[in-house]
Amino acid sequence: MRGLFALTFVLVCTLFASTTARAQQPSPEAAKHFTVGLKLYQEKAFVEALAEFELAYKLSNRPNALKNIAQCHRELKHFADAYESFDKLLVVHGSQLGADKPAVEHALAELTILTGTISITSSQPDALVSLDGRPLGTTPLDKPKRVNLGTHTIKVTKAGFETFDKEVSIGSEQTAQLDVKLEVEITTGHVSVHEQSGRDVHLFVDGLDSGPLPWSGELSPGDHTLEAKSERFASDKQSVKITPKEKLDLVLDAAPTRGHLRVSVTPSNAKIQMDGADHGTGQWEADVSPGSHRITVSLDGYPDAVREVTVEKGQLAVAEIALVGAIANVAREPVYKGFYGRWSIPFWFGFGTGYVPPVGSQLTLDKKLAVGLHFKLQFGYSFGWFGIEGVGVAGTNVRNDSFVDPSGTEQVKGGGVMFSAFLGVGARATSKHRVARVTGGVALGVAPHQMLGPSSDAVKSAPCSNNSPPPGVQCSGSDGNAPSPGYTSAALAGDFGLQIGPAPGAKLWIGIDWRVDFAPTLFVRADARLPPQYTTNGGAIMMQGPQFYIGPVLGGGFGH
Repeated sequence: MRGLFALTFVLVCTLFASTTARAQQPSPEAAKHFTVGLKLYQEKAFVEALAEFELAYKLSNRPNALKNIAQCHRELKHFADAYESFDKLLVVHGSQLGADKPAVEHALAELTILTGTISITSSQPDALVSLDGRPLGTTPLDKPKRVNLGTHTIKVTKAGFETFDKEVSIGSEQTAQLDVKLEVEITTGHVSVHEQSGRDVHLFVDGLDSGPLPWSGELSPGDHTLEAKSERFASDKQSVKITPKEKLDLVLDAAPTRGHLRVSVTPSNAKIQMDGADHGTGQWEADVSPGSHRITVSLDGYPDAVREVTVEKGQLAVAEIALVGAIANVAREPVYKGFYGRWSIPFWFGFGTGYVPPVGSQLTLDKKLAVGLHFKLQFGYSFGWFGIEGVGVAGTNVRNDSFVDPSGTEQVKGGGVMFSAFLGVGARATSKHRVARVTGGVALGVAPHQMLGPSSDAVKSAPCSNNSPPPGVQCSGSDGNAPSPGYTSAALAGDFGLQIGPAPGAKLWIGIDWRVDFAPTLFVRADARLPPQYTTNGGAIMMQGPQFYIGPVLGGGFGH
């Protein structure tokens, strides 16, 4: 049946060619090409005839030339091109076909069986589409493309995007839908690099730091230099040539670039220098650059020891250096850090140390003087030139005070022995010399005072016995002795002088000792034995203003 259709098709189309040639009168040039095409067609030179008919149609735009173009394609088995030519004939020249129109429609029906279609869409506009090497236009295409049965190659290209290339198989009357997603063109190569031993190094690409290894990233096409390095390690430079879309895995071996130097010295408090730079005492080690290095060991009082040490790349160098004559004297070197203790005997002169009644009393202080002898203990810890310590002082003062009334007449003479103490904490600064060291300290604390004997002539003359005092006189106890007055105040104590002796070891201490008691007092106990005419507010006696004590001190110490 299909063979019969084909024979009918050929006869009809041949009839078109002959009858149409007689019916229409084209331009001379178009008529010439049309006539030559007919002769070639009769000789079965279909390729040459097709060329002549295409020229004739271009010059005349007449349907008879287009019919013969379709027939030549059919003879050449260009079924898809024949279909498109007959389809164009119906669309463009349908009104001119007359009685030939059914034959054309029959030819299209026959060619539909012998062809299929491909529908192509793209994610990118203006992409160039080609079919089996022949351009179809740019996306979006206006309609599906009619193709012969079999396998066809579709290619879609656009600048900046990867080329899409795919083969599609088409069966009879089949329509293939092809949705093309163009990917951005890859113009780089992908490189992955790691260090053979996992060392902490960075990758340098063409001399620029690209970050720590392992590393992966994109490199532009062309020649590149890769190197792994850090302060301590470096690999040989490796040249690579990158091509687009290439995937490259590289392993770099970073070897040590420095040597390791270890220095030990005797005695352990000797200083270490390398190439003029200080590196502490006792022992020091570090990675250093290869080559020769000058090691100097020094200690006050001894000649320097100098060594030249050569360090090889990736190797350990050890230098053990002892100072000549210093080993036997290591124990004699001062050690300023540690605990210490001191004892001393300050001899004080006191000013402003009198007792006076409170404001409103009839009496005021006229003369005041005190001298005293004390014992002082100090314990602390030295950090070198600076230390912290606790301070305790105890002793006695002998006072001689004189009180006068408003007329200036002496009324009461005070005096007696007073117990005096101090407890506090403070800081000390001491120079770092070998034997004689300048030192000074200050401490803040409290100072309690207590009278140990009669405090005034009025108390001495007060008849107070058998618990039967005169009016206005207070007594306590069967012996008639009332509680003695006293006070406690905030105080600041200090000393300054010279200590002689080794550190650590026993020392002699000589200098100046001082203390200041501040007013108002923290605590006051009244002198209850004064008669009322000399007191107010129950006989309360208070210290008048700050009290100053200063004098020489002599003592000793131990420790640091």
